Amino acid sequence: MEKSSTSIPSTSMETEKNTSPSALSALSNNPSITSTASNSSTLSTLTMEKERVEVEKAENQEENHQEVEENRRPTVETVEVEKEDVEKIAMEIYQEEGRLPGRKRLMEEAGVSEWEARKTLQELRKKVG
Repeated sequence: MEKSSTSIPSTSMETEKNTSPSALSALSNNPSITSTASNSSTLSTLTMEKERVEVEKAENQEENHQEVEENRRPTVETVEVEKEDVEKIAMEIYQEEGRLPGRKRLMEEAGVSEWEARKTLQELRKKVG
């Protein structure tokens, strides 16, 4: 086997020197070889796409933050208001029936957790006697 003595040009200047004009036109018409103009347009398209993705991420983060704020546990102030409402419901039942409601009934009627119902009833038992 013979080794070929073909050298590969390393720069575009060497390519122009070592290549015939017909070969140069064939190279310039070859779609697999991109020009710097198309490279820069591709680069600007990629940059625009990257910016769009970053904007979408920022919008998604803002939406997620709003959802987290909406789904957070109530603050101390809102818990106190709920507690007053629960006490009011329990006292209405007490006035109508002559005794405090059970934990389960208070949970259902006031729409609170078992813990809140238990704490409220414990406090009201101390007040009512």
